[in-house]
Amino acid sequence: RGVGESEGSWYRNGIEGRADDVYAAVQSLQSHPSIAADSIGLVGHSQGGWVVGLAAAQHDDIAFFVSLVGPTTSIQRNAEDNYWHYYRCQGYEGAELDKKVENNLRQTSIGLKLGELTHFGSWYHDVLLFGYDPADALRAVESPGLLVYAENDDQVTPQVNLDHLDELFDGSPPDHLTTVVIDDATHAFRLVDNPCESWVNVTEQPRSEELVVVLNDWLAVQGY
Repeated sequence: RGVGESEGSWYRNGIEGRADDVYAAVQSLQSHPSIAADSIGLVGHSQGGWVVGLAAAQHDDIAFFVSLVGPTTSIQRNAEDNYWHYYRCQGYEGAELDKKVENNLRQTSIGLKLGELTHFGSWYHDVLLFGYDPADALRAVESPGLLVYAENDDQVTPQVNLDHLDELFDGSPPDHLTTVVIDDATHAFRLVDNPCESWVNVTEQPRSEELVVVLNDWLAVQGY
């Protein structure tokens, strides 16, 4: 929204609005004569994982969805995860690390309050995002879903999100939700030995071939 000739503003649009935008694209594709209307799936990366999961939960004519490093936690909980990774990579540990994360969460809370009061710029954008929790969408979605995580992700910790998925379903996630962790991969599905090197010389890091295999194999099982 607000990009090119479109109306509106992307930073005044939360996860719910983005899911609406994605479904508008699905409806457009469904009307195309060369596309099988009942075989349209969605793929979203990072924040896009929340978006495609919500769109699939709201519309049963979406055939499948793939969430690439999309958290199962709330946006607020994921922000805490981000802070933890950032300061750990800066060399903080123990009580010092906890204090740094706590301070950042406090600053985030202040920014959200300012956004609620002023409806100004990025502060208000954060307000629109931070209230989102994918729990209801994950419980409601019936389309097959593939949730892919990356072992060396410095923004979305695999085990935190896998554990949270288990919690949402009392230890037994449904069979139509498949989870995979890609070995050695970063948030961008590049291969590194240390997650703190995720964004160092990214273009020189090899891409994960395992990701391609996982996607192809899962889609084949779904009949695509």
